[in-house]
Amino acid sequence: GGATGRYAFAFGAGGGYLEQTVASDNRDNFVLSAAVDAPSDANLLVEVTIQYADGTSETQVLEL
Repeated sequence: GGATGRYAFAFGAGGGYLEQTVASDNRDNFVLSAAVDAPSDANLLVEVTIQYADGTSETQVLEL
């Protein structure tokens, strides 16, 4: 089982790092999705850094 496709990735229990460049075309919004195999009481956080074309960036921590 698991996610498949050309943008699929997986990390083990030790965590990991993924960098993906998304070129904006006519979209104002993008979606981040994740399939996580973890106990229901697990506290899961994803840190996302968005870097804009003008060189500025922002980091958001998302609770799953």
